[in-house]
Parts: sequence; C-alpha cells; structure tokens
Amino acid sequence: MTLAVPESAFPIVASKINEPVFWEWPAEEGRFACGSHTLLRQRIASFDVVAIGPGLSTWKGGNNWLREIINMVDVPLILDADALNLLSENLSILHEKKGQIVLTPHPGEMGRLCGCSAVEIERDRVGYARSFAQDYEVYVVLKGTYTLIATPNGKVFINTTGTAALAKGGTGDVLTGMLAGMLAQKVAQDETIEAGIQLAVYLHGIAGRICSEKSIHATLAGDIIDNIGPAIKSLLVASSSPVTDFPGN
Repeated sequence: MTLAVPESAFPIVASKINEPVFWEWPAEEGRFACGSHTLLRQRIASFDVVAIGPGLSTWKGGNNWLREIINMVDVPLILDADALNLLSENLSILHEKKGQIVLTPHPGEMGRLCGCSAVEIERDRVGYARSFAQDYEVYVVLKGTYTLIATPNGKVFINTTGTAALAKGGTGDVLTGMLAGMLAQKVAQDETIEAGIQLAVYLHGIAGRICSEKSIHATLAGDIIDNIGPAIKSLLVASSSPVTDFPGN
C-alpha cells in the first residue's frame, strides 16, 4: 500500500503509522499543492486501485485538482470524505472519468452531492442513491443504517450487517480502505466490481458487529480494523467447503 501525503505533513503522519509506503507530494498551506496530481500520472500504471478523501481537506481550486485525477485514473477510484465535498462543487467532472468510480457518502455528504439536506436523503435513500448512480454512471455506497449499494445500471443492494458501533468517526475511512483492498485483489474488476464492493461492505458490518459484542459505545475505528480478520474468518467457518490458510485453496 502506498500513502500519498503532503510533504509538510509527512513527519506527523509517519510518526503515527508505519504500515504504508509513504509518498510525499508537494504541499501548500499544509495540504496538497494544486499541481501535485502530476506525480500520480508518473506512476499510475503501478496501482490497481486509488482511494482519495480521508484527511484530504478542501481548498479553492481543489475541484480542479480532483478533476485532473479523475481524468487520468483508469483503475477503480474510490472517493470519500473531503473528496466528496470537493466533488460537490462541480459534479460534471464525473463524466470525464476513465475508469469505474465508487462514492462512499454518509447522508450529509450525499445531501451536498444532491443539493438537499441529509433529512431529505434519509426520507428516500434508495431513490437518491439509485438516481445519482445512474445519472453519473458511478457506484454509490450510501452509508447508514442498512448501507445501500447503488450501481450504474439501476440495481440497489441493501446490506444487512452492521451496528451502531459503526456510527463513529473514522469507521467510514476504514470502509474506504476495505473497498480499496478488495478491488485491488482483482476480485471485482469489470462486470464483477459490484461483488467486491458488496464483500467489503458486508465484512465491514460484521467487524462492527463483533466490536458491538463488547460495547457499541466505546468502539473506535482501530477496533474495526482489528476485527476485519475475525470477520473474514467467520465467513470461512460458515462455508461448507474445506479451506486452508494456503494460497489457492
């Protein structure tokens, strides 16, 4: 996994986490510089999936920065958090996409994308998610109680896993990472991309459910990460097929 960070934020971020390979991009006022997207163009062929949003921030001209990335990325592109807020300034850039795009809004972000309130979104979650997915030919993962997955061809899937333990800051960022991980494994390319999205959302809900067995009140995003493994194991145990820990079995 490669994590792009503004060069000025690198010392802080690197002191907190050590799993990714860090990639420092030019910075302006603590966030990505407007021309920093050119670095991605140099190495885009190295990546199977790109995720943008958590910790991104918003700034004047940020929509154009995002537009350049949408124009160059031909692998699955996941947009979350502030990437959605930048996108809401000009939705037409979605029509310039090169590959499949997955949006992961909560009701408030969905409201900004649709030009209405979160309350209105909650009144017709299926309708808003389906219409947006069809209009812009993207996948929409509308988070909330019974997270929805809307596809470009008008299908809507309702996820039955999950718990109030997931209603905490950062847990949506974990879902973004899980989506990236699933799509990067080639499990969900082309016509089967929705299978990878479904699996990530389903496992995210199971991980939250495992956490809620201890407490729905004190769960943190890191707890969800710690329980991704047990969530996957729960599916293996439920399977009637013999499995091992060895690749290819």
